[in-house]
Amino acid sequence: MILLTFLLKLLLSLVLLFFVITAVLLLVPFYYHMDLAYNKGMALDLKVKWAKRFCLNGIYNSDAGFVTKLFIFGREITIKPKNKAKQKKEQKDKAGEYKKHKKRKFKINDIMDKYFLEELIVFLKKILIAIKPEQLRIKLLYGFDDPFVTGSVSGIVYFLESIFPNADCDISPVFDEVTADFEMVVSGKLTLGTFMVELIRFLFKKDVRNKLKNLIKAETFS
Repeated sequence: MILLTFLLKLLLSLVLLFFVITAVLLLVPFYYHMDLAYNKGMALDLKVKWAKRFCLNGIYNSDAGFVTKLFIFGREITIKPKNKAKQKKEQKDKAGEYKKHKKRKFKINDIMDKYFLEELIVFLKKILIAIKPEQLRIKLLYGFDDPFVTGSVSGIVYFLESIFPNADCDISPVFDEVTADFEMVVSGKLTLGTFMVELIRFLFKKDVRNKLKNLIKAETFS
């Protein structure tokens, strides 16, 4: 009986500890700074700090892969990328799996659905407001093989740009060629709880879930 009482108290303590840690994670803001660029290859430099004691620094480029450094109470932990031979083997295995399952290519037209776009824009607007960037600089040059798609994406881009009128944006659509050149610098803070609430609301919509399932089944951007 004494043992059972002890186990119940221990279980309740662990459950309480779990909820306290979850509440802290959801309510204490994360501070972030991100440099992102794409031009025939991706480059990313991301720094995230939480509660002044935990920091994550992730650096990625197409040649070196992803290098992550964690700083916990002043201690540095480096997570190095896999060696290139192993990466090539994994890429070859994945290519074999894609061929085996005959996944279709993803096309930008797959998301040109009026209902889905409306819901996605509302969700992105709420998330961008929740992120509260203190600095936002964007340079974007883009074009698709279908001028209609380029025009539609332009409407979405300019709408999102209007949410942050003080941002430094240089956005140029190209209608006569397929191109992509992107640079972004953004920093600010994010409360994880707000993000999770909006994400759950977005995913709880049946039509949105069905659309996302279809997109996930696609292989990649073409």
